[in-house]
Amino acid sequence: MTKRVKIELSFIFLFNLLAYFIFLKIDAFESVISIVNDYEALELDELFMVFITLIVSLIFFAINRLDEIEQIKQKVKLISNYDPVTQLLNRRAMEKLFVREVRKANQRGGCFSVILIELDQFREIGMLQGACAANNMLHDVVNTLQIYLRTKDKIARWKDNSLLILCSETETQEAVGMTSKLLQSIRHISVDNFGYVTASLGVTSYQPQDNWQTIMERIQIGLNTAKDNGKNCFITMCDSV
Repeated sequence: MTKRVKIELSFIFLFNLLAYFIFLKIDAFESVISIVNDYEALELDELFMVFITLIVSLIFFAINRLDEIEQIKQKVKLISNYDPVTQLLNRRAMEKLFVREVRKANQRGGCFSVILIELDQFREIGMLQGACAANNMLHDVVNTLQIYLRTKDKIARWKDNSLLILCSETETQEAVGMTSKLLQSIRHISVDNFGYVTASLGVTSYQPQDNWQTIMERIQIGLNTAKDNGKNCFITMCDSV
């Protein structure tokens, strides 16, 4: 039982006790008795007024508990679906969207693309300047990317140093153009006492009979190839692996 609940229960007890003594002292009970005398069939007794105050108190208590439950549900949803640092979708939430998008494409046809972004200096900045500096850089990157993302695009924090973008209704050529713009925008971000930020990216598009695991395997190969090529670039993966 939380401290707040104990306080409210104590308040309800004191309120009803006070109401009982007030009703004993004032004419409230005389009014009740008058009603009883006039309408004997109602069979009201002297506890009628206390009963009313008790009902009001319990309703008040129940409403507060419902509000509290709703707040807890919202907090649980926030924790389970969103990254606490960036307020982006987290990996778990993105995987659900990913699976849904694959299922829709397999059943109804259509297309979508995925862009995986790894920030080349995130961990280095974290070691040299601390986690706050790395997170500030991450915020700058996220804010910059969101300028170029469309309403139908979903972005999530995939790992500590990587972001995943799900581009609905987007074919490879359009996704490649978007990836190029995103990379250029990241290159204009600088960190104090460090320099400009770079990133390695992989991009791929849905192919018939894909599942989300095969897409992620393909895009991870693209990202790793970009890193092997010196980073600060992107690789497009078109073939299944």
